[in-house]
Amino acid sequence: MPRIWQKALGIKSHYVIEVISEKFDRLDEEDQERTLIHELMHVPKTFSGALVPHNCFGKRIDNRAVEKIYRDYKNRLKDFE
Repeated sequence: MPRIWQKALGIKSHYVIEVISEKFDRLDEEDQERTLIHELMHVPKTFSGALVPHNCFGKRIDNRAVEKIYRDYKNRLKDFE
């Protein structure tokens, strides 16, 4: 919802990640995690209610970007084991 409407209605931004069960449930756990990372990358750092497109300001949301974050995530998980 545009910021002007958020202010007018006195509400904050909310995001929902929706997956299609028929497709998502068939993925292995790693690909499910990659899918969620991809979707989270569409949420701007400001949580403004907007969405980040696949190509924005020279940055891309693509398999390479998702894989980099996924590897970082897995490496950080190892620190907790």
